[in-house]
Amino acid sequence: MRFVTVDLKRAFTERAFWLCVLAGCVLAAVSLAAALQADGGSAASDLFRAAQSLLLVFTAPILAAIPYSGMLMSEEETGYGLMMKEKLGEGGYEFRRFLVTGLTGGMSLMLPELFLWGGCLAAGMYTHGGAGPDAAGIPGVMLLNFASGFCFAGVSYGLGFLNRKRYLPVVMPQVFYLLFTYAFPYLGLTSCYPPLLVSPWAAGAIERNQAHILLAAMLLFGLACTGAGKAMRLWREHRK
Repeated sequence: MRFVTVDLKRAFTERAFWLCVLAGCVLAAVSLAAALQADGGSAASDLFRAAQSLLLVFTAPILAAIPYSGMLMSEEETGYGLMMKEKLGEGGYEFRRFLVTGLTGGMSLMLPELFLWGGCLAAGMYTHGGAGPDAAGIPGVMLLNFASGFCFAGVSYGLGFLNRKRYLPVVMPQVFYLLFTYAFPYLGLTSCYPPLLVSPWAAGAIERNQAHILLAAMLLFGLACTGAGKAMRLWREHRK
């Protein structure tokens, strides 16, 4: 547990983490400005609903994956990873790092959402629109974004064991996210529409929201890749 605590402190002091949070806040501010221009007299919850569905919903995977997912390869290059594996054990190090990477990805999505909600509240009060009738559901959307960020980052971390190119595991979740976003409606899989992972109202009138299936699939995929990477490394070491 001490490793997780220390590693989280390290993660939250990484420049890449705060750059992603800043980028998310800039996207949120641009989205809020567009929502205000379209309907400046709306309540805060309506502004949030409109703004959140513009830019953040299409950039969430890359914002979650960048901050900490590339640390696996960086630590192998510096020797830090080998030192921690000897101290914690192979499985202990890799799966605890999976947890830390996921938590970092979750926060990198949730903090811009909090910033956006604060801006929407301020705009709603200024225009006398108030918080709005749907304000009680906003914390649930925040938690959904945290869970999605955790899974996006976990997938990126897991892919790092299967591909040694530094940037490919970071961008692949974003590539597949956009690919599935355009493909799923044509395949009749609108209930699993990927943007529902970030914005529950992104797909308009969908009868069922089964985004939890995608969350579970991503989590299992990330864990499976991490486990496969661990097994492959142990096999290579055994052969030496």
